[in-house]
Amino acid sequence: MPARDGLGLAFLEQANAKTKDLPKAERLLIEASLASRLADSEKALTLWQQVTEAAPNDWRGLIGLGLQLTLAEKYAEAVEVEKKAVALNPNAGPAYNMLGYGYLNLGDNAQAVEALKKYASLLPNEPNPHDSLGEAMMAAGDLAGAEAEFKQ
Repeated sequence: MPARDGLGLAFLEQANAKTKDLPKAERLLIEASLASRLADSEKALTLWQQVTEAAPNDWRGLIGLGLQLTLAEKYAEAVEVEKKAVALNPNAGPAYNMLGYGYLNLGDNAQAVEALKKYASLLPNEPNPHDSLGEAMMAAGDLAGAEAEFKQ
C-alpha cells in the first residue's frame, strides 16, 4: 500500500465521497484515479475501461487506461489505446509519451522515436520529452542523437 503523504490521496478520497451528483464519467474518473493511487491495479483497470466507455471521445480517459494497461504489461493493448488518444487530440503531449514508451516496450524502436519526436515538438522547452526521446534514440542505436536530446 503506498504511503498516503504526498500523493493527494486525502483529496481524492474527499472528491470520491462527493461524487453523488456528478455525471457518470466524472464519478468514474475520480474513482479510477483513487484506485490507481491506491495501487489497486485490477480495480483501476476496470474503472479506467468504464471511464472510456462513458466518455469515448475524451483522450484523458484513454491515457489513464493506457497507463493501467502498461502497468499490467499489456503493451500492445496500451499502444492501441494511446493511438486513439492522439487521434482524438493530436496536441496531447502526454499521450505521445505513453505511446512512445508503449512502442519501446514492444521493441518497436523506430515507432517509439517517431512518437517521442512528436512529444518533443509539442513541448520543446520541457525536459521530459527530450529525455524520453533520448531513451528511444539510444534504444534505436542513435547514440549521437540520444546525447543531443539528453543535453536539451
